[in-house]
Parts: sequence; structure tokens; C-alpha cells
Amino acid sequence: MKLGINISYRDAAGAPLDASGIARRARMIEDAGFDAIWQPDSLVPEVQPRPDPMVWLSIAAAATTRVELGTAVYIVPFRNPLELAQRVLSLQLVSGARFQFGVGAGSSDVALSLGGIPFDERFRRLHATMATVRALCHGERVGDAFLDPWPETQGGPAMLLGAWHSEISLKRAVRDYDGWICSAARTSLNVLREGIARYRDLGGRRAMVATLPVDLTAPHQRLDEDGPFTLRCPPAEAAERLQRLVELGFDEVGLQKVNTVAKRWEADATEDELAEIRALLA
Repeated sequence: MKLGINISYRDAAGAPLDASGIARRARMIEDAGFDAIWQPDSLVPEVQPRPDPMVWLSIAAAATTRVELGTAVYIVPFRNPLELAQRVLSLQLVSGARFQFGVGAGSSDVALSLGGIPFDERFRRLHATMATVRALCHGERVGDAFLDPWPETQGGPAMLLGAWHSEISLKRAVRDYDGWICSAARTSLNVLREGIARYRDLGGRRAMVATLPVDLTAPHQRLDEDGPFTLRCPPAEAAERLQRLVELGFDEVGLQKVNTVAKRWEADATEDELAEIRALLA
């Protein structure tokens, strides 16, 4: 199973990361042996501000040569499809085709902050926008829009659907996307088990668990299979929990370093912590 992790926007000491800091963090992740850097997106008001993940990934692309670079997940319904396709192709080019485009509809909080868009409308916009983005990445005309992709980016990156495990979303992930991303936030092991089984039954292939919180300094607590699934536990227990995901059949995991003490920003891992986290799947 592949293992990825995100880059925060502050370092382990709490200082904001500039471009050189992001590049340094990306190299640390690659040198520690991780398979990917997965950046989340957020437009939720009054929670914690997040930078544009594509900006972070562009800097990470320049600082690395091997790791995959992905969004998990990028909130699509509120973006212009032509502008989005241009950005996707640009990141695919500068990363040497290492970009993986995970997309989603965003939460209800995002919809409320941007005019109270109904639940069904968010998903309609997501899939309509992504159909346009995919067509433009393949060099097709959509109305008057045409991007004429560079040959190296023809077809664009892999596009994965970030969604819960409803029948409609899983069918969409199989039919219209290159894989399924299930967020670990507010998700239990039993939900993950049910979702991956249904996804595989539908013919789904690539499956990922994203935004899985990890804090190996947290005290041991017995895993409640109906409660939140996290790696907030000592290393031996965290390794066992990751092995549960391997046994369920997930192909990759995107971790998110957090502290047990609540902060407005995620704390980035130190070099030693990255090595310890990577060793969980040694």
C-alpha cells in the first residue's frame, strides 16, 4: 500500500512556511521514503485557513523527482472549468506527470458560505465541471473553449472522486473517474469496510483513504470500529490500524499530521517523526 502525507502551512515550530520552507518539507518527505504528498483543500469559513493546494504542489514538484503529488480533495463546484483545466494541465506539466487530481463537492459549510447551494446542485456542478475539464485536457473543444494541451499533458492527470460511500457516488467513481477517495474524517472502520467492499463489487480499482489523522505521541485507546478512525495512538497500534486498511484492500493512504492539543493549524512533522511515520508500513 502506498503511503502519503500532507505539507502544512506552518513548520513544526509554528512558523509560516514560505516557498523555500515548502520545498524543504517536500524533500524531507521524499527522502523519508513516502510515496506521495497529498494536499487538502478547504473553503470552510471560520475553521482554519488553507492555502491553495496547487500552489503548494507546484513548489513541491520543483523540489522533488519521485513522489506523486495530489489533491485530496480539491473543491470543484465553485471553480471555472476552463481556468481549472489550465491549472491542472500546468501542474501536470511542471510535475513531470506526477500530479493526481482528487476532486470533491465540498461540505455543506462551504456551500452555505458561498450562497447556500443545495446538496444535489453541488454534485451536479462537480460532475459537469469535471466532464468539461476532462474534455479540455483531451484536447477537445467545449463550446468556444479550447486549450490545445501540450503533448506531454494530453489527457491530463488521473482524476479521482472524493466522496462518501453512497451507491451513486461509488458508481460515479467507477464509471467517470480513475479511482475513489474516502476521507477518514468522521469515518469509522466499519464504514470504510462497507465502502471498499461495495466499490470493489461495482468494479472499482484504485481506492484511497485520505486525511487520516496521525499523532504517534497520543495515548493508547482501544479502536472503536464504529467510532472515528485515526492514527492518534502509539506506533505499534498505528501500524496495526494501517494493516487493517491493507487487509480491507485499500491501495493507498494520505496522512495528515496533527497534534492531540487542538490548534488552528496542523503541525508539520519533524524529520525524525517523518521517519517514524514512514516506518509504520516498512
